[in-house]
Amino acid sequence: MSAAEWYAHKSLGDGVFWIQERFYESGNRANIWLVRGSHQDVVIDTGLGLRSLPEYLQAKGLLGDASESGRKNPLLAIGTHVHFDHSGGLHQFRQVAVHEAEADALANGDNFETVTWLYDSEIVRAPTPGWRASQYRVQAVKPTHILQEGDVINLGDKQLTVMHMPGHSRGSICLHDKEHKMLFSGDVAYDGSMIDWLPYSRISDYVNTCERLLELVDGGHVERVAMRALGFDVKKADVLKILKDYDREGTGKIAFDDFNEVVTDWMLDRDPQEEMIKAFKLFDDDDSGKISLRNLRRVARELGENMTDEELRAMIDEFDNDGDGESKSTTVISLKHDSQPLIYQNV
Repeated sequence: MSAAEWYAHKSLGDGVFWIQERFYESGNRANIWLVRGSHQDVVIDTGLGLRSLPEYLQAKGLLGDASESGRKNPLLAIGTHVHFDHSGGLHQFRQVAVHEAEADALANGDNFETVTWLYDSEIVRAPTPGWRASQYRVQAVKPTHILQEGDVINLGDKQLTVMHMPGHSRGSICLHDKEHKMLFSGDVAYDGSMIDWLPYSRISDYVNTCERLLELVDGGHVERVAMRALGFDVKKADVLKILKDYDREGTGKIAFDDFNEVVTDWMLDRDPQEEMIKAFKLFDDDDSGKISLRNLRRVARELGENMTDEELRAMIDEFDNDGDGESKSTTVISLKHDSQPLIYQNV
């Protein structure tokens, strides 16, 4: 399949293009953005990388020309974070930028931190004959640009400010075009259930990030966006009720502690089963349907946990009902060594 078939795009005006992978049908499918400037173009997130995104951009004539020379603008690919559905195509570009917290994971091709889970059923047309999801990995690429909070990416007539917004991942960023009041949010804000249990996810960071969103956007729309970032579909009437209940001084805002109380109650009501099944896939990297000692040893190492094989075997032995050295129970174990949790489940 050609790149021209794999991707599709739509112009949103003012040099902004929305691109999607047509044959990747999943709730994990990321938005890909092309933002053209007068002197620099950027691609924000790159999808799975199963077909060449640069080839598509060239074939469709989407890249901007520097005003007088007629040459193409320089092109920078930015990952809002390194999860596979956003970073899979970064290796296709000469210039690559990610936040400093995840630069090593991308450079090392760390498919634990990139949380690479992909199913054959999600790819409705194979990009190449015989392609299988079990073969897919995020390819390592050394970033040419390391991003930090407050960095400004100069496109000439547009300026994108880097906002470090951890929670979903430790290196998640948003890119803010202040002049045009546009925010490219990555997985900081999206429709769907909140994913806060991945390697290096932290709920406390996520709440702080949402507080920043509340401060960033004016009016009632802020609350709706911030709470959708946490995976809740909040209607305007719900927002108004929250303001009525908690905005005791009539400022049109609620304090962080009140916001935290509201969201915490909602989180406690969620059904985590779907998220836990996906978490299982992070351990079962060989698609065996079981978690083995080798799987646990790899996860412990990548989390920096100093656990002996004896300790890891004990985890399996407790739930190994048929004595094959692997667990097939539906039990969830939460082990905590220092500050990093290990979650173990078999389905």
